[in-house]
Amino acid sequence: MFKTHVPLKDSHVRDFIVSRYGNGNTTIIIDRRTLFGKAVELGCSKIGYLHSLPRQKEVKECDCITLLMPEALKNDYMQPAKVVLLSDFFGRLFTEFFLIEISVLVEGGLSDYDAVAHYIRRYNINDEGRVDEKLRKKWRDHQSGLRKKFAKFDEK
Repeated sequence: MFKTHVPLKDSHVRDFIVSRYGNGNTTIIIDRRTLFGKAVELGCSKIGYLHSLPRQKEVKECDCITLLMPEALKNDYMQPAKVVLLSDFFGRLFTEFFLIEISVLVEGGLSDYDAVAHYIRRYNINDEGRVDEKLRKKWRDHQSGLRKKFAKFDEK
């Protein structure tokens, strides 16, 4: 059995992952055939019989999610540098889902404020007043990036 803790620096990313993949539980059971399973498999190493596992930094339980792969071998181990990359992967996954869903909601007629509020409610993201502004800024930055990108095409 493979079990690792992945610290996530943004609480809204953690809430999204827990809501979407963990069904409200911070321990997410993954399979090798899923997207998470493939990402974990890329970062796993086999530890030999005579070797011991390197020490990992202690992380607060509230700041991380736990990935559990029941069918993995006991000697599977994820290196600390790969755990950081997996944390970045979860952040990027959140951003991709966020931008796609907000763009669909805005095209459907909602304002960006209502779309972000809907997204926060849907994924049970703890709204402390800072999260919704941060997500609106992410949406506005994405929109301005698209405008600049398309302005280059219009000039040609």
